[in-house]
Amino acid sequence: MATLRLHGVVFTYMGAATEVTYPEGIPSGLRHGMAGRRVELVAYLRYEALAMDPRPDLTEDHALWERLLSSAMALDGGSPDGVAQALNGLRCLGAVIRRERGAWVIRRGELPAPEYEDLRRRWLFPYRKRVATLLDKLGGDIM
Repeated sequence: MATLRLHGVVFTYMGAATEVTYPEGIPSGLRHGMAGRRVELVAYLRYEALAMDPRPDLTEDHALWERLLSSAMALDGGSPDGVAQALNGLRCLGAVIRRERGAWVIRRGELPAPEYEDLRRRWLFPYRKRVATLLDKLGGDIM
C-alpha cells in the first residue's frame, strides 16, 4: 500500500464500492499487481479506516484514540458490529478520552448529553467489558 501511495495511487474507501485511481505513467507492474486483489484491498482499507482516529482535529486525545482504536481492531478484527466500529462511531461524533480518578474514560465531548447517553447505551453498553479492558490497556497518563 505504501509503495502504491508513493506512486500517487489514490484509494477511496466506500465499502464494497471502493475506488482506486491510478495516475498516468504508473509502472504497469504496480497496476497489474492490484488485479484480482480487490477483496484484500477493501479489507485492508476498512481496517485502516477503523483503526485510525477519524477526528485528528481533536488533538488533545488524538494519540489515545489511535491506540484505543488500533487495540479494538486487533481485538475484534473490525467486525461490522464490533467494539471498534462502536468506538469509531462515537469518536466521529466528537467523543473524547479523559483521565478521571486515575482511570481512562470516554466522555461525550461535542455531543449533547442526551444523544451521547443514548448512543453510549446502544453502542458501548453491549461491549462494556471489552471497552473497560481496552481503556485499562492505555496505561499511564500520556497526555
